[in-house]
Amino acid sequence: MNNSVFGKTMENIEKRVNIKLVTHWENQGKALGAQDLIAKPQFHSLSIFSENLVVVQLRKTKLIYNKPIYLGFCILDISKTLMYDFHYNYMIKKFSKIKLLYTDTDSLIYHIFTNDFYTDIKPDLSSYFDTSDYDTNNIFEYPKLNKKKLGFFKDENNGKIMKEFVGLRSKMYAFNLENKTIAKAKGVNKCITKKMTMNSYKSSLFNKKVQYYSMLRFKSIKHTIFTQKLNKIGLSYNDTKRHILDNNIETLAWGHYKLR
Repeated sequence: MNNSVFGKTMENIEKRVNIKLVTHWENQGKALGAQDLIAKPQFHSLSIFSENLVVVQLRKTKLIYNKPIYLGFCILDISKTLMYDFHYNYMIKKFSKIKLLYTDTDSLIYHIFTNDFYTDIKPDLSSYFDTSDYDTNNIFEYPKLNKKKLGFFKDENNGKIMKEFVGLRSKMYAFNLENKTIAKAKGVNKCITKKMTMNSYKSSLFNKKVQYYSMLRFKSIKHTIFTQKLNKIGLSYNDTKRHILDNNIETLAWGHYKLR
């Protein structure tokens, strides 16, 4: 719900088009034919479905900018502020030896050197964490706090220890829990990621290997649905959004002062 509302605040109305279904080439009374529609300066594209049916897309000649783009802009910046504040003003100050392994829009994965992380953060639960998904009788004796409150962080593993992590690039990572492996690879079918192992990710990372996978997809062209077989990149060591250092593990953001 939150994501759908946010998306509407930043909707680009300039991408909207008018669609005309036309069954004739020349004008018929007041109904414009395909010939005149294609000749219009706002013509965008067309799709021919059959000899007697053409879909013509026209750009809009009048736009009303009625979306609160300023609201979406503020949401993005406030969310970044929350992430930076949590990282620098809480985690860095709380733990003397800590390393950020991976971050996404609203998530952080850390390697923390401490005797008992769960005991360390217990005094700060009400200020920073959503513990509503923990079992009522959890071994950490955490109370259920801040359920679905905005700005609070949730332990996605609910106390299960992450023993190993490999992050290749954005939305492409895997980690081992106590009894299973979680593998993520955006754009890859779930039936493929379920078969991926930690060794698959390690092989890609340490051997600088790009791994291709065959997968099936449903695709629709002109309202005709068919099955398509794809051979696409499933795992890749090459993180193009970051500068990879010589050890092939650590990265720096593009524009970092150490790269100048």
